[in-house]
Amino acid sequence: MSARELHAILPLLVLSAGIVVLLLQVSFRRSHLAAAATTLITLVASIYACFQVAAALPPGGGSVAVTGLLLVDHTALFFCLLLLLAAIAVAVLGFNYLKLRCNPQSTTDNYPEEFYILLLLVMLGATTLVFANHFASFSWPWS
Repeated sequence: MSARELHAILPLLVLSAGIVVLLLQVSFRRSHLAAAATTLITLVASIYACFQVAAALPPGGGSVAVTGLLLVDHTALFFCLLLLLAAIAVAVLGFNYLKLRCNPQSTTDNYPEEFYILLLLVMLGATTLVFANHFASFSWPWS
């Protein structure tokens, strides 16, 4: 895989790195605010990566084929941006909801940090499907 192809999937790499950071953070220190902040930082960094990739694409509707299964073009980046912006809205609204719902003084086990891990994992899957060029990209996780 060339550097150009790695740069083309930069939003996916940023999301993957953010998931790993969030998993490590939650495993060492559970904090609802810290998990929400890490999620928002990851989503904003992935949006920035989308703009970086869009600027590096060839002009005139050019695209970059990555491994035959992923195709990065301006349309895919646009839908990736839409998904990431929606995820930011879900994270902000979810933070306020979970702050009220998951009381730290309650006796039941409430772990709102898991919501943010799942949100980033869903976003990684959704953005991968946006970049999919072949149906095998969609069916691969279930085979």
